[in-house]
Amino acid sequence: MFNAISRLTFADVGVRRPTTAEVTACSWSDDAEPLLDWVGVSRERRITRESLLDGDAEEGLRGLVLLDLPDHDSIQPAHRQVVDRVLPLVDLLVWVVDPQKYADDALHSGYLRESVGMEASMVVVVNQVDTIPEGRRESLLADVERLLVEDGLHDVPVLGVSARTGEGVGDLRDVLEQAVARRSVAAGRAAAELDRASRVLLDSTPPGAPWDADAALHEEVGALVQAVGLEGSARRCRA
Repeated sequence: MFNAISRLTFADVGVRRPTTAEVTACSWSDDAEPLLDWVGVSRERRITRESLLDGDAEEGLRGLVLLDLPDHDSIQPAHRQVVDRVLPLVDLLVWVVDPQKYADDALHSGYLRESVGMEASMVVVVNQVDTIPEGRRESLLADVERLLVEDGLHDVPVLGVSARTGEGVGDLRDVLEQAVARRSVAAGRAAAELDRASRVLLDSTPPGAPWDADAALHEEVGALVQAVGLEGSARRCRA
């Protein structure tokens, strides 16, 4: 699926699981290196997608950093540790399941039920739909949606995709383009931190104190930015 989205042959592909042992990254930006260093993606597992040969074909994904994570239900404990560390940091979670294992309890009890409230930043992709007769695909996707609702997740997009044939990959790329156009998780958290810091500052100021707001902002914003770590968040947002 990673290769189908990026239109490259870069991620490891195999029949036996787990195939992905390390985080693999494809970036549609030349400025993603600090972010990938911070996430811990090795140099050998990174590739930059866009080139002059693409023209504007990849413009909608410009700025995207696509991460291929190890299987969430891998038998290797280290793989799950990588997943657990990276998931809270991403702007869009693309859960890739297949027709045989979409109902696995490891996925639903271990992750999906713990993700209630994050529906706007999630999409579930059922891969290998080319292996399902066309007359049964609609009921399969409906069953996935039913399980998500039982997990407490409502209105999560469910897409039927085939990485092998390319069916539905364009729809998934459209979802990614929409995510690129939205405000990032890091930017939203930075704004929330500023709001909390400003409330603390105002609560500690005596009522009616004669102070100049512009002068106070000039003196305090720098210290607040450093205190809540917004410089690092800003660098990740730019990446």
